[in-house]
Amino acid sequence: MESDASVFLQLVGKSGATLDECRLMLAGADPHRWTLAGAAAGSEICVKHSNGDMTIWRDAA
Repeated sequence: MESDASVFLQLVGKSGATLDECRLMLAGADPHRWTLAGAAAGSEICVKHSNGDMTIWRDAA
């Protein structure tokens, strides 16, 4: 995945992250490219768009 307008972060550990948890972890994040090759089935990925929109992709990969 690659974007000029969004940053990505793969979550590790327990599933069921909240938007608040993603917002906290992405506060200073800068990775605009994320490879899914290392993501296990069922991974969760937080995505934050430059306009502030937040998404959690559940069961990625």
